[in-house]
Amino acid sequence: MNRLRHFTPICLSLTGLLMLATAHAGIPEDLNAARDAFRAKDAARLEQLANRLDGTLGAPYPRYWQLALDLDNAAPSRVDAYLKQYADSWMSERLRLEWLLSLGRRQQWSVFNQFDAKLGNETQELNCYRLLARQAGGTALPPAELKALWYSGAEQAKGCLTLLDSWRRQSGLDSTAVWDRMRLALREGRITKSDRLDAARATNDWLPAGEQLDLRQLESIYNSPTSYLARLSEFPKPRAAREVALFALHRQAMLDPAQAAALLQRWQGGMEATDRKYAWGLVAHWASFKLMPEAVEWYRLAGDTVLSETQLGWKVRAALRGKDWAMVKEAIAAMPEKMASENTWRYWKARALAAQGNLDEARELYQGLAGEYTYYGLLASEELGQNTLNLRESYKPTEAEVKQASQMPGFARGMLLYQMDWKFEANREWLLTQRELDDKLLLAAAEYARRNQWYDRAINTADRTKQLHNFSLRFLSPYRDVMKLHTERLGVNEAWVFGLIRQESRFASVARSAVGAAGLMQLMPGTASWIARRIGLAGYQQSAVHDIDTNVLLGTSYLKYVLDSLGHPVLATAAYNAGPGRARAWLGGKPLEGAIYTESIPFDETRDYVKKVMSNAVFYAAVLGDPYISLKKRMGTMPVRGSVSLAPDAQ
Repeated sequence: MNRLRHFTPICLSLTGLLMLATAHAGIPEDLNAARDAFRAKDAARLEQLANRLDGTLGAPYPRYWQLALDLDNAAPSRVDAYLKQYADSWMSERLRLEWLLSLGRRQQWSVFNQFDAKLGNETQELNCYRLLARQAGGTALPPAELKALWYSGAEQAKGCLTLLDSWRRQSGLDSTAVWDRMRLALREGRITKSDRLDAARATNDWLPAGEQLDLRQLESIYNSPTSYLARLSEFPKPRAAREVALFALHRQAMLDPAQAAALLQRWQGGMEATDRKYAWGLVAHWASFKLMPEAVEWYRLAGDTVLSETQLGWKVRAALRGKDWAMVKEAIAAMPEKMASENTWRYWKARALAAQGNLDEARELYQGLAGEYTYYGLLASEELGQNTLNLRESYKPTEAEVKQASQMPGFARGMLLYQMDWKFEANREWLLTQRELDDKLLLAAAEYARRNQWYDRAINTADRTKQLHNFSLRFLSPYRDVMKLHTERLGVNEAWVFGLIRQESRFASVARSAVGAAGLMQLMPGTASWIARRIGLAGYQQSAVHDIDTNVLLGTSYLKYVLDSLGHPVLATAAYNAGPGRARAWLGGKPLEGAIYTESIPFDETRDYVKKVMSNAVFYAAVLGDPYISLKKRMGTMPVRGSVSLAPDAQ
């Protein structure tokens, strides 16, 4: 094992820091000190440091912090001056958003209108304040937008609740409309004691005094629905009692769908049709989430009840596992237009049409997806019979373009902050700067990031191009000598491992996740120690997990272990993210098409992860010059294997 290889990224980082210190002497120290002064609310010290940083790339930060110390009382002229002076910094956009929210809370509508502008990080609360500002100016509000806000079970900010309360009073909404909103709130939300009002608490205040729910009772049911349900001999009749019973049934379905279904079968004779169908929709959703085959029949019992987007998505997944293509098509047809137009549902609609013999309609949908460099784009192309991956001619940015990108203030500031390990701020500066760039400058910026070992920005920026592409930047392959050493020794597909690392860490060797996974291959501490013992790596210590050779050795060895144990790369990929036990359990004890298995993974993160890793592997094979293996072939059919012994972190 070549130990010199371990020091390469460290030396590069030190070189970058040396260049940084030469070009921006004193800025990192002053910025760190200014942040400390802001946190300590030391206005005098912050002013001193802000004066020193004026005229430098770091200037937007202390000047923002000065305003943030007392933003509600800031003079509009000071805010306006800041927004104009530092328009090329992410902090300007952040200040505008916070200033608008402050003005909205204080109902300063004339000033609000002066500062309002389209932002990259629009929020629902901001849009609600915009509507309130229009209302204050005498403009009629759009009923469709207000209705969509009203019939939403999601948690809403106070500004939105203020808007809805005003609309409720003016439009004369009756208690039936309030109860309908309450039902959605109880279906979608949580009953908490947080300072931020959830939809259920807010809606409860709008019910007539004699009909309001006991929120303490709802909190108790949320935590333990079984004891409440045991006291009900039949489904109650009054509206308030019905909603509480349905909420309890919903909570029970989350815990045990079969038990909830048995209870509902006892109740349903005494239920109105609308309540009965609604209840079956609740039970079917959680049954499909738990991959129970009964979910298909329970969705049928839900009939024409209006399902949420989440429920419709899981109705499709249940139907896919049950090979009920008619239900797949039916569920997608019931989706809102925006949801149905997503690549996921366009692809599965095409599959359903093809399965039912509607080949021309299916082909039209496949053609709309084919050519996109995505998971569904690859699958659609292969359904059309395209058995090669035709990557468009790569564009290589010129030196002049790379220099131009490096001198753009947002990119230069982002690089400075990245070198300071201010990763969040660095990413935001970079994202703001790249927002309106053409393909050539995007690729130049990606190359600038690559040269400075900021691999995640290089990949993400190259990923944004529309017409000109550079797949060597989009699918970077640093540390390839290390990768080949271990993948060839273990007989693991190199393109697959690159695809996994691209998704795990974007090749940041010092990356650490919120749950403690570390290094290029994001190994959990217990898994790293377990696999080190399994392969006989003598003297392994946890501090070595960021060593590139060691991390790749352990990561590829663990990946090889789960591949051999589970028998398929898709299962091994899911296992790498969520644990071998879960990956095997999601099969349901029978072979399953890889794409259907992946689509029905209950964890959003893991589902997206498997799709991206497996499609990444196809692109990496093309970039690395490997023989073409179609995504459909890589996905294959999932086999059923025996039990797998688990690493300590795996579940």
